[in-house]
Amino acid sequence: MIRVVLGAVAYDPKVVPIWDIARDHFASRGVNLEYALFSSYGFQTEAALKGHIDIAWNTNVAYIQTRYAANGAAIALAMRDTDIGFTSKLIARATSGFKSLSDLNGKTVALGSADSAQAKIMPLYYLQEAGVKFSPLLFDSDIGKHGDTGRSEYEALEALRSGKADAAAVGSSTWARMQESGV
Repeated sequence: MIRVVLGAVAYDPKVVPIWDIARDHFASRGVNLEYALFSSYGFQTEAALKGHIDIAWNTNVAYIQTRYAANGAAIALAMRDTDIGFTSKLIARATSGFKSLSDLNGKTVALGSADSAQAKIMPLYYLQEAGVKFSPLLFDSDIGKHGDTGRSEYEALEALRSGKADAAAVGSSTWARMQESGV
């Protein structure tokens, strides 16, 4: 039987059973899958680079960091179907009158954690590409989790709701969950 050690970040207790299911799935196909849980993607990346784990279940940010650290030697094996077509959303109050990104010039935009692709990295990049000059209101509440907890996205939306920000950036999956739950 082939033995593989997979690293995964346990950013929430609800994700742990996923790896038990994966272990059973691979066992039925002749692969002894063991998983090691990490508290952050930084520690997991370090373990992968040192050869302590065979595979790292990474976010897109951790994957890029690993590729750089490994001088391009790291490869992606798979991607979740839920990540295909993933986008970030800039949310504003319906009464804001905003019609385009340029309307955010001089305004305050709430952004999530510094290592969150959906709540900071992508929105910041595209706002800068569009030449928008704004004041960022930062929420770095889940550093090391790459936005997986979504906590900073909720804080950004709370800043929008309370009037501390004119717009807020969130991931499309967080936005969909909030709409489905009626938040």
